[in-house]
Amino acid sequence: MEADKALLDPDQLSSEADLYFAKMQYEERLKYALRYEFAFESPLTFVQRFFECAFAPAERAAPDSAIKKWEDFTRVVVLNTRVFPLSRQFHPVYVAAAYLAWTRQMMLSTPSATGKLYLPETIGGHPWFLFVDPAIDQAELQYVLGVLDDDQKWMKSLLEEPKPQPPQPQ
Repeated sequence: MEADKALLDPDQLSSEADLYFAKMQYEERLKYALRYEFAFESPLTFVQRFFECAFAPAERAAPDSAIKKWEDFTRVVVLNTRVFPLSRQFHPVYVAAAYLAWTRQMMLSTPSATGKLYLPETIGGHPWFLFVDPAIDQAELQYVLGVLDDDQKWMKSLLEEPKPQPPQPQ
């Protein structure tokens, strides 16, 4: 309590040593709040690397290719859902793979104006998600994907109009 008062009371910050001590206390509080996790790595880096490594540049550059649409859709989703705290809970590699899996599911389940999209299940005989990182475990990816899907459903429920409830008989 006394230490908190010292941080807030300008009368007690009369020397350079007091200012330095207050600064150290603020830094420690920030470090504790961040849990000493200073490096935030965006899953977008891993998404971009996935497309660069797994697909030919010509396939990615064609504007009507399913791979280009998948890449663009995933990039938009990652950039627009930074509010989700997934990267604080899971490694960004798993978050990137979950975003890719989620957008892949969405694209395959939504009918396209040009017909059925083809997004590969395997690349070179290996599951596609191993091109995000070869150490990804499928069961763990499914878990992170479930969390992402729940977050997406929650966000969608916030944006939807509430359905009117029928009057209750009295």
